Amino acid sequence: MEQTPKMDDFEASNKMLDAIDGILSPKMARAFEAHLAESEESRDRLTRLRELLSVLHSQPRATMPLDLRERPLSFPIWRLRRFFANPRAVWKQLPVAARLLIEGVSIAAVVVVGIKLGPVARDLYERRMEQRLQTMIAAEDLSSGNVPMARGIQSDSEVSDEVGNSEGGENETEVDTSAGVDVDSDVQVGRGEIWRFNLKTDAPALVRNQILKALREAGLPETTPGIGGVEAPGGIQFDLIVPQALIPSLKVTLEKLAGTPSENLPFSETFTWYKNRSKKPIPNGTSRMVIWLSQI
Repeated sequence: MEQTPKMDDFEASNKMLDAIDGILSPKMARAFEAHLAESEESRDRLTRLRELLSVLHSQPRATMPLDLRERPLSFPIWRLRRFFANPRAVWKQLPVAARLLIEGVSIAAVVVVGIKLGPVARDLYERRMEQRLQTMIAAEDLSSGNVPMARGIQSDSEVSDEVGNSEGGENETEVDTSAGVDVDSDVQVGRGEIWRFNLKTDAPALVRNQILKALREAGLPETTPGIGGVEAPGGIQFDLIVPQALIPSLKVTLEKLAGTPSENLPFSETFTWYKNRSKKPIPNGTSRMVIWLSQI
């Protein structure tokens, strides 16, 4: 008769699942049963393992869809699919507190984003307009050498002729700028600022001559760069650096030059202005002044 091999606890633990499934050979099955008869620890381990397997087999099971078994990561989540199918219904099913919280956070986020993006959008717009104006000014300097009005310095005779022609022209468009101008106390001029003045007129050339006269009377030298102005599509632009003390008086003068719009015009204002910080350095005690004469 063949002798039954002996089995220790370690080997019995390794063969325990095979013994439960009934796939041990007759020789190893007899050795396993003999070891269980001698080892109480192995018997307890086998009892716990059988109870665990019986609990797992008693759990309810559902058939897994074929798509989920083949591609588990690409299978759509039911809740998301239901939400995208009818988001309004899902939104109405949420508690009122949750909806109020989501709406409040959304409104606050929109306000914060608007506050953050507002200055950025304005800066981009001003930078783009500045580049366009500089491009037009450069093209004007290169292509119109014989044009009497060019950006930069004008001769004394040229400026005096233009101002004289303006004074001898139509009286209804002339504005008296020789009188003293009361400085507007509400105007506060700071460092590194760009002052932009927009005037709407049907005669930009005549108003330009009046501006030349006002700049000369304000004490600006004839050698000031940009005092002659530049022609651009739709009007005339002055771009020059002036002392900060002249900004308030020049603002009042330009406002008088603009006058009041007639009732037939579609707009209600002929003079607007605003200021902003310059991205480029400006000499101390001076400000950049940009005057735009818009053709009506």
